[in-house]
Amino acid sequence: MPDLPTASALAHDPTPPSYNQERHLRVVTALRRGDTGFPTWIGIAFDVAGALDVEAFRSALRTWIGRHETLRSGFHAWGGDFRRFTLDRDTVSVVDTVLGDFAPTDDVAAYLVDRLTPATDATRWPSYVVETVERAASTTVIAAFDHSNVDGYSIFAVIRELHDLYDAAVHGRADVPADTGSYVDFSRVERIAAHRVDRHHPAAVRWAAFLDACGGGLPTFPLDLGVEDGVCVPQGLTTEHLLDASESAAFEAACRAGRSSVLAGVLAATAISCHALRRQPVHRFITPLHTRVAPEWSRSMGWYVGAGPVEIALDGAADFRDLLPRAQKAARTANRVAQTPLVKVLEVLDVRLRHSHDMFSFVSFLDLRDVPGAERWVEWNARSLVGKSHNGKASFWVNRTREDLHVTARYPDTATARESVGHFLCRLKAVVRSVAETGNHSLP
Repeated sequence: MPDLPTASALAHDPTPPSYNQERHLRVVTALRRGDTGFPTWIGIAFDVAGALDVEAFRSALRTWIGRHETLRSGFHAWGGDFRRFTLDRDTVSVVDTVLGDFAPTDDVAAYLVDRLTPATDATRWPSYVVETVERAASTTVIAAFDHSNVDGYSIFAVIRELHDLYDAAVHGRADVPADTGSYVDFSRVERIAAHRVDRHHPAAVRWAAFLDACGGGLPTFPLDLGVEDGVCVPQGLTTEHLLDASESAAFEAACRAGRSSVLAGVLAATAISCHALRRQPVHRFITPLHTRVAPEWSRSMGWYVGAGPVEIALDGAADFRDLLPRAQKAARTANRVAQTPLVKVLEVLDVRLRHSHDMFSFVSFLDLRDVPGAERWVEWNARSLVGKSHNGKASFWVNRTREDLHVTARYPDTATARESVGHFLCRLKAVVRSVAETGNHSLP
């Protein structure tokens, strides 16, 4: 593909960035001006059998990039704003660079990860990279993207899609998947809808009340993290196994028995865990929720995520079962509100945030069992990759796969934060295991 100056000059696209993309680009640009560099990428790694057919893999990548318009679309700074450019499918080319041969004792993983941050810089083009580690019997594929290109669901969908496209290219088949929706189109639709948002919009009214209840700002992790508010420090990363497949099914059954979703169960368990550590009558936090409301966006690559405010009162509740209906109601409200971009809401409410990679602490839940190819992730040695950024907040991703329920935590890498997050994860695991084993868990 052409370089950034050429692409931006030849392929101007009047579609503005999505609200997520615009804020992300502004934050990255502002922090770079202050000489603060940090990873903003997420990615995946998986294996394919046998020695790599380089020509077939190159063909698979061209087809894949052609299918997802966001991978052919980028931005360049223009007078304080960001202008989009979008390339046609027939301009897609793949340039491969041989990095060298490595001995079995070499730390190949560390070498490749060190390459990912500069290769996925939000201000370069393209802001994603695919790397391969080729062996005689198998090849490991690593794909990493600046967050402006993808969300959590998107990166997991890449695994099956690249597998299928590569297999088809190897065997000379033309069974290319049907076209999918475009995140560029979504960005246009999102902007048009946001024109109707003012201070009286239901999402703005809900956020205004939520922010007021939080003391005028967004909620923070309930325990001390050892950093002052607004300060960015290197982050730590921890993944904790919560439940195996059968235990996860039992946890879901307990949620369904209370006429609630697993998301509501995770939110209720989070509130109980926070309450055990810091006794407050109401627990408020934020949960990311998808905005793939149209069928054509269900398999599309992009950053289809909104933020929903969650408020769960514990007064009068004795146990998990008591909290489930409240958590279910909170989840429904959060989902409705999340369809309106938080950046737009904060704009109309005149709320200004510091430049930070994560706007707020959050608790996310993703059920990944129905992602195409999920049944073969163990066979393909599939795993997610997250760049450890700089921030002062703690955030948690609870993911359910066909094998387990686990949580990944990202937090300031301080002794205080490690201890506080460790206490929270310990409590969360105890709550979900209790619910899985007994169908309930008593409040402290």
